[in-house]
Amino acid sequence: IFSTLWGLTLHEWRGASPKTYRVVYAGLGLIIFSTVLIGMGSQF
Repeated sequence: IFSTLWGLTLHEWRGASPKTYRVVYAGLGLIIFSTVLIGMGSQF
């Protein structure tokens, strides 16, 4: 997660297509969502 966000911050993804950005953001969202879901599941 951190390395992808760092790459976006430092413009390493400059020139990538809009579809690539959508896939990257969807992947980050899925990873963050699954981490939260697993964390919440361990409370029950």
